[in-house]
Parts: sequence; C-alpha cells; structure tokens
Amino acid sequence: MKASNRAILAIVKGFVALSFPLILSAHLTGCNAGKASKIQEAITRNTPSTNWDKYNGDGARSHFTKLGQITRENVGRLKVAWTYSSVGADSVLEGTQMQCNPIIVDGILYGVSAKTQVFALDAATGKELWKTEIVDNGGTTSRGVTYYTDGKAKIIFFGAGQWLYAINAETGELSQTFGNLGKIDLKAGINRPHADDYVVSNTPNTIFKISLLSARGWQKKKMRC
Repeated sequence: MKASNRAILAIVKGFVALSFPLILSAHLTGCNAGKASKIQEAITRNTPSTNWDKYNGDGARSHFTKLGQITRENVGRLKVAWTYSSVGADSVLEGTQMQCNPIIVDGILYGVSAKTQVFALDAATGKELWKTEIVDNGGTTSRGVTYYTDGKAKIIFFGAGQWLYAINAETGELSQTFGNLGKIDLKAGINRPHADDYVVSNTPNTIFKISLLSARGWQKKKMRC
C-alpha cells in the first residue's frame, strides 16, 4: 500500500484531520503465506457469516445488528462459547485495560490487547491466528481497528500513540509500502519550539471511498521561565 505525501489536513480546535489516498498492494512470501493460509481456512469454515466490520457496528456507531438468533426468550440460556486471553496484564495495573470494540470480517475477529497489540482470531473458536509485536505503541490504550479492502489486498489500520499503522489483515505484518515501512508519524509537522506537544490516536479511523480519515490532537503546556 502507498500513501501519497500530499495528505489533506484540516485544523479545528487543536485537532488535525488527515486524509490519505489509499493505493493497496500485497505480497506474501514464506511464513506470511502460512499465516494467510490459516486465515483463509478460517474464512472457509465460517462461511456464510455476517460481518461486524466497522467500529461499533456501522458508520453511525449505532451498536446495532439485525441478527435475530438472540431473543428475549433464549437470552437467559446463553453459555460461554470460548474465551481468549490476550496476555499482558500485570500486578501494578499497567497495560491491563482492553477498551476495544472488536470487528468481525468474514468470520475473523480483529481486536487490540491490553498491551496495545492487534490480534486476529477465528470468531467461531477463539483460536489466535496472528498477533502483532509492534514496539512503538505506547502512550495510549486502543478502542479498536479499521478494516479496508479493495477486493484484493486486505488491510487493518491501527492507531497507537503518535503512529498510524497499516497491517496486512491476513498475516499481521506491517504493510511495507504504506508510509514509512508500514507506519505514519501523526506528530510530524506540529512540533513547536519550547512546547510540550503530544499525539493520541486511539479511536478507529474512518474510510470514505478511497480516503482514510484520521485525527490527531496536541496540548500546549505553560512554560516556566
């Protein structure tokens, strides 16, 4: 995937909205092809399935689905189908929150762990298919991810701290042709002398046609002389 260097910016009350044209490409080799194979096997097993492919269900963030399997009559008889431990919780309450609303696309569940790593699960069994090992992901929890496909490449967009990542949805690897080897620095261009600027991007991005809309914010602290 390649993002144009001509990102569109709109500044409103300390926040910056960015729009990146999306041009996707995908190349799978070696172990990546093996991971993609597991994803395809899960998709086949779970077909047909109904997608929950946007943050909170749809573009309106309505939290609503038309699925009718769960009713007032049977809700009291529901049982746990599976559980998944994302690992990372500790005894000093650092990195213990999972704030994400997972998405489900073609029977694959994509979410974010307490340690701010993206993972893919077989939605029918809870089996982990891949999990990222991103290093530059501090400074924020995450509320989820954004899915995009052009019919060929499948991409997960993920904001962590000052970074926007593009992840191959089939392998969990960074898309090397997006931004700078798979990531974009959302803080670039807003650094100011003697100011304490920071960026937090923890809510899933929005995609409109072939443009990805993200947001970034900063705060200026008073300087002591």
